[in-house]
Amino acid sequence: TCFITPDDSVITAVVKTSVPKFGTQVAGGDPSDITNALVKLSDGNTTVTLPFNDELGSYRINATQMPVLGGKTYYLEVSTPDGKKVSASTTVPEGKFSVESASFPMIRQDSTSFEHDIRIVVPDIEGQNYFGLFFTNTVITKWRNLPGQPPPVNSNTWSHFDTDEKTAKTKFYHTTINSYFSSDTIRAAWLDVSVMNCSRDFYLYSKGISSGAGVNNPFSDPVMVYT
Repeated sequence: TCFITPDDSVITAVVKTSVPKFGTQVAGGDPSDITNALVKLSDGNTTVTLPFNDELGSYRINATQMPVLGGKTYYLEVSTPDGKKVSASTTVPEGKFSVESASFPMIRQDSTSFEHDIRIVVPDIEGQNYFGLFFTNTVITKWRNLPGQPPPVNSNTWSHFDTDEKTAKTKFYHTTINSYFSSDTIRAAWLDVSVMNCSRDFYLYSKGISSGAGVNNPFSDPVMVYT
């Protein structure tokens, strides 16, 4: 697993074994870290090796060693001493989406809950077809703990992805609802919104994850996650 973006100061890759559903099972049922893999990242001209960081449990380098730039294609190659190999590539999109307008009209409000609409308009970038919206609402409730202890803080994050790959759009429109509920008095609450210009690979991967079996409907059919 490796996500790259021009906005990160480090490039990180995580290498694990898969967990088989049948046959030999991994102890504990969790993927096991592979710490002795050879992990290489290339932009077609320069190749760098990502060393394993024992403290953080991942392969990583400073982004200055391999600058991630919009419009360039990057190649990842991973191999293990016992002969297993995997490779992938992706092209980083160019430009950043901006929010043209955003409104959050209130629907209802009381001391322990409130709801509001979210209406956002994002202008399209010519030649870029995939974007994602990310929302995080945070609630601080009334302090009922012992003196000196911080008040409870709860956060919830969700996302929305869209594309104009098949039908060109000049703008993307997204409307949804946001709710804050608490068993205690709400002292403060806020919503963080960000917009991402993402590659087709990240778009298909994220759509597969969000619509996977058991995520929203435990009776849904399995979904093959893009990789």
